[in-house]
Amino acid sequence: MGKVWVIGCMVWLVACGQPPIKWAGPAVPRGPAETIATPKMKTERRLCPGTVRFAFGADSLVYAAWWTKRPDSSAILRVARSIDGGKRWEAAVSADERDRSVRGCSRPPPAIAYDADSGYLHLTYYLEPPEGSGIFYEHLMKGMFHAPLVIVYGERPVVAAVSAAGDTVVVAYEDPNRRTPQVMLAISYTAGHLFETRVSASGDDVDARAPDVRVKGGRVTVGWYETGVRGEGDDDSQSGLRAVPVTRQGVLTGGR
Repeated sequence: MGKVWVIGCMVWLVACGQPPIKWAGPAVPRGPAETIATPKMKTERRLCPGTVRFAFGADSLVYAAWWTKRPDSSAILRVARSIDGGKRWEAAVSADERDRSVRGCSRPPPAIAYDADSGYLHLTYYLEPPEGSGIFYEHLMKGMFHAPLVIVYGERPVVAAVSAAGDTVVVAYEDPNRRTPQVMLAISYTAGHLFETRVSASGDDVDARAPDVRVKGGRVTVGWYETGVRGEGDDDSQSGLRAVPVTRQGVLTGGR
């Protein structure tokens, strides 16, 4: 099950020309994640159980997204909805069928978020379609999936996270093109129809992985796990590096 972090930053709408995010201090250690119980759902043939992710709404509304592998080891992104907390699920639908990889179930899980303000379901995921591998985003709006948008192209499979509040959608992702993983943010102020802004969250001096992001009540939080980056000549046997949970806060300075 995904992780939730509650601390965050105030969102201000200011004039154009400001930097996309004004960071409020350095990244800080993140506290323990809140655990949410996973509801039961019926599996379909070839479903990849380790890739199932959930998004919760009000009044027992739950969405689920996962990968289902094809016989040729490519995969289909699938989505289903429950209105009784996961006791019964409506028929699953395919959100993206373009994958042409041979990874089977050995692939990053999709990220999923439901925004009660708009009623939109947001998805972001790493995909390897014929036009080029990378992180893609799409949303379910009034019963229709809009065409996927590319967040970033890259050959290295990476994980991503998504959150939304009204017209603001934020995707946090590992940059698939960097030798040392770095967490980036893609920001949309048009409900996911266009991502106008890209900005670094973790910086260049750490190895940052497994991002998560939350936008709620005018607050944005980005989190990841990081280790220090060794310099030339460092003694690996004495480094003792380990992954540390981290969050970072900052003030959004764009949008409307």
